[in-house]
Amino acid sequence: MPTRHSLFLTFLVLCISALWAPAYAQSAERVLEFFDASGPIRVQAEVVWGVIRVTGHDGDDIRLSATHTPEGGSAQPVADLAEYVTVQSQSDAYSIRGRRPRDGAFESIDLTLAVPARADVSAHISRGGEVIVEGINGVVDISQRNGSVVLRNLGGAALVNALNGSIEATFRAVDPEQSLSFIALNGGIDLTFPGSYRANVRLRTERNGYITSEFSLPEVDYPYAAEAREGTAKPLYSQQPIEIQSTINGGGPVLVATTENGPIHIRRRRR
Repeated sequence: MPTRHSLFLTFLVLCISALWAPAYAQSAERVLEFFDASGPIRVQAEVVWGVIRVTGHDGDDIRLSATHTPEGGSAQPVADLAEYVTVQSQSDAYSIRGRRPRDGAFESIDLTLAVPARADVSAHISRGGEVIVEGINGVVDISQRNGSVVLRNLGGAALVNALNGSIEATFRAVDPEQSLSFIALNGGIDLTFPGSYRANVRLRTERNGYITSEFSLPEVDYPYAAEAREGTAKPLYSQQPIEIQSTINGGGPVLVATTENGPIHIRRRRR
């Protein structure tokens, strides 16, 4: 026969489960199939405010989920995606858009997408948030107004415009036929490439910046700190424009990295 103590514990567990159950029940995932995945495929994601997360996988479908944060509220997983997200499709493409908040109101929609790694992916945030893309081998095209852009483990090409926010991109491989472009207004640019990467480069920072490279590039004439750190001089932030036009590993497609306000780092992938 159950004791009073065991009955109380059972009641407590049921109460806790009841409190947590609605949060988990609200999460939903929608699977989107391409009508024609035999050739190039495209995925476009767009929100006004929010976060766009895109991860590449080996399949041929898209797995979509979303989180909604109302004005003055906390983030909640979305159960009814149709209420917050519009999905439009063509035979080889999907366009996924978070709903626009009503005039004068704030709400954010976070989109989480698992897409075929070979897809071309574009992401656009018109007001503010963050873009995170990982494991994509196609062309990644990002337009961001306020917030950072983080690209990891890419295997193709990227075109990035960030108005107010930093850009970070790491490539495990680069399409040898594609040019790369990274343009920021207020924010630094940090790029990592394989050691075999070949490019014709144009790097420019207008002010409050410097340029460093782990590839062989021309020395630039701007102030360096007198003291050395780890065997290299520490660059100072220059108030004058700094520009380098040169080649990496003998040249190739164009690499453009420019910022109005911030430093630029070009790094060599270690593994």
